[in-house]
Amino acid sequence: MTDTAKADLRNIRRHFAKDNPDAARAFMSDLVNKLHNLAAIGMVGSPRDHIRKGLRGFPYRGRCFYWYIEGGNMYVIRVLHGKQDIAQQDFRFGTGRPGSP
Repeated sequence: MTDTAKADLRNIRRHFAKDNPDAARAFMSDLVNKLHNLAAIGMVGSPRDHIRKGLRGFPYRGRCFYWYIEGGNMYVIRVLHGKQDIAQQDFRFGTGRPGSP
């Protein structure tokens, strides 16, 4: 998971924790568990090549996970709200992955 995706998850947790810390913990646990399940399954989600070649997206609980697969590894690069406007610059590959510049 990239540093950007980790920051996305922290921001989601902070947003929910303002009103209900217990619900925030449960929601975050559910999101992370879903990411682990997606990694175990392999190639799922919809291609998002119009944003960045090789990018895939999977909507879940009002959020969308964005990742790419390289060398058999899944790199999560963003976790964004499903209604959020997105742009190509929001999806920099290489940030936070092993061996990245």
